[in-house]
Amino acid sequence: MLVLLKAKYIKRWKGKDGKWRYEYAKTKKERTKKAVNPIEKKVQFEENKIANLKYEKCFVFDSKGEIILIKSGGKDYIKFSFEEVEKMKGAKAFTHNHPSESSLSVEDIKAGYLGGINETRAVSKKYIFSAKIKPNFTDRDYNNFIDDIDKVDKWVIILFKEKIKQGEMSLEQANLDHWHKIWEIMDEDYEGFHYKRTLRKNK
Repeated sequence: MLVLLKAKYIKRWKGKDGKWRYEYAKTKKERTKKAVNPIEKKVQFEENKIANLKYEKCFVFDSKGEIILIKSGGKDYIKFSFEEVEKMKGAKAFTHNHPSESSLSVEDIKAGYLGGINETRAVSKKYIFSAKIKPNFTDRDYNNFIDDIDKVDKWVIILFKEKIKQGEMSLEQANLDHWHKIWEIMDEDYEGFHYKRTLRKNK
């Protein structure tokens, strides 16, 4: 015999039509659906401080969301000492701003993987760019990944040149979206690589 079990309600009342109305408790999944990771909130708080800077500045967070390193650099770079690189290894998140407004660079991705950083991020005036490489990504996977970046890079150049020729894209937009397009393709091709671009809040 099939028995249908009704979900427990936390409150009930009779409507004007005499029928019972029920209010149900939200499930754990529903309660946490829109919850923001506390570390994510800390990262975004710092990103909002640096998004409009004309030079690069980074923040590195540990697994508890504590800042373990802050450093500033030039217009399109930040130099790190050996001690600082060692300090960043295994970090929960590395984020920095891109005054150029472009997505993560290949150097950003390489540094994130080699440093065992869980999430590598870049923030611009408009977007937040994020990339993660799963721990089970082997050195062989990584080498193939790096080789394929070069191939995808050349394909995107050809694609964007055609779009510019057809008047579908400006040269400025092509330069801004170049690496974003590459990472989108790499995300589709590699299961262990995850990339996303989201609109930045509190602009």
